[in-house]
Amino acid sequence: MAVTDQYSFGLDDVKIAARASEGNWETNYDVESVQMLGMEIDLETGELEGDDIITDQHSRIQAINGTLRFGMKNLQLLSILTGMTYDEYTNYERIIVGRDNMDYFGICGRAYHTAGGGDRQLFVAKAKAMSNFEVGFEKGNYSIQNMQFRGLWENATYGAGLVITNNTAQTVTVPPTMAS
Repeated sequence: MAVTDQYSFGLDDVKIAARASEGNWETNYDVESVQMLGMEIDLETGELEGDDIITDQHSRIQAINGTLRFGMKNLQLLSILTGMTYDEYTNYERIIVGRDNMDYFGICGRAYHTAGGGDRQLFVAKAKAMSNFEVGFEKGNYSIQNMQFRGLWENATYGAGLVITNNTAQTVTVPPTMAS
């Protein structure tokens, strides 16, 4: 049965996992205090002009540009998102900010439907941080991180990303769970 006429409200949960290889990911981590997960479809476009008119147009999906905004509590999460080295000791943990290469990760988020018990999930299989990333503090405010990522084509199963509507809400995982 097709799921139709269902609005999504809010953002309930987001998980990330380091990408091991095509179609395979490592351990899922919860993005705590997540405020936003967004996907923008990036198009390659062109127009053919001649005789003072536009004679043809073409557009094709190239990639996904994404945004993730969250309150950072877990340095291991930051390590997955950025590729920075994570070290854990008895009394502290740390991230070494160096000249690290950004690693690929998978990301999946869920919003519940406003009626009917279903959900909508956004999934990007092969994402990488692609802009400057700020970690800081501000007087009187929580530390909120905002990062931009870019999702590339993974394979025919996942494409550059998935938008999934389930008629019953599913657990958020990388890769995503779909209602059977």
